[in-house]
Amino acid sequence: MLVVERSVVTGTYVKPYRPIVDLISHLISRGMIIPDHEEAENILSTVSYYRLSGYWHICRQNAPDGGKAERFVAGTTLQGIVALYEFDRQLKLFVSHALEKIEIMMRARITETLGARDPFAHANSRHLDPLFSRVTTNVPVSRHDQWLNKLDKQQERSSERFVQHFSAQYNGDLPVWAAMEVLDFGAMSHLFSGLTFQDRNAIALALGITSGAGAVGNEAALTNWLRVMNYVRNVCAHHSRLWNSNMNVQLKSTQFSNIHHLKHLDPRDNYAFSRVFGVLCVIGFLVSDIDGNNKWVTAVRRHVEGLNALGWQPERTMGFPRGWTALPLWR
Repeated sequence: MLVVERSVVTGTYVKPYRPIVDLISHLISRGMIIPDHEEAENILSTVSYYRLSGYWHICRQNAPDGGKAERFVAGTTLQGIVALYEFDRQLKLFVSHALEKIEIMMRARITETLGARDPFAHANSRHLDPLFSRVTTNVPVSRHDQWLNKLDKQQERSSERFVQHFSAQYNGDLPVWAAMEVLDFGAMSHLFSGLTFQDRNAIALALGITSGAGAVGNEAALTNWLRVMNYVRNVCAHHSRLWNSNMNVQLKSTQFSNIHHLKHLDPRDNYAFSRVFGVLCVIGFLVSDIDGNNKWVTAVRRHVEGLNALGWQPERTMGFPRGWTALPLWR
């Protein structure tokens, strides 16, 4: 049997592994208040030191060079860090729940749009945007073909009985209403971007995402929103930090002036778009339309208001503007 040894690349990283008891002593030496060592051991055996370090980074003192010093701000406690971690975990649960509804709604909208023309319209470039199927010297494989390859892979990985049925009875060819059920959020949003301009606008208009005088759908906005929400969904799915993170994929700031409940998103306020506030507004706008009420928005508002009790202001950490609870969307 051939054994391939994995090469080890050595660099300048010299920090050794430390057992939990040593890590606790290290945190205390840096100024963190940890009155109960047994409780601390239990915490760090459940949520790793390295994961929690992303939450106590904000509690480190400012260094002269503009970075962060090793010492913690006076009064920093391990219990406070864990409370902040739990705040973020609950926020991600709220967001994940809403994104599930949005994803399923978008699957249905795309199915209605394409299925009415042809059960296999998703595989037929005649029913899609010509740019989606364009092949050039620099782009030898069209975006449509790339998407079809992704559909094939997701279909192969699926263990759903309906997929097995179509494989046995129809050579695996899925009509659009079945194909939509094996797509992940990213593949769904990719297909939406491949719909015709008219179809994208029609779906956006039906969702209240408008441009101009409000009688025309804003497909560019919805395309961007789906891309950003897919990014946020991945943050939640991989249990990464969300509450004060910088958005690597951001909303375009000029899309909101014609949407009443989102007019407050000021294109000059970069902080609202680089942090989570902007995307929470978009999610709240969409899920309120799906549910026919603002229960999700109310629950998230109460949750975010609770951040003040932890000693943090959402206006300073999450991109929320002053007076945000009085805005039409959040009232």
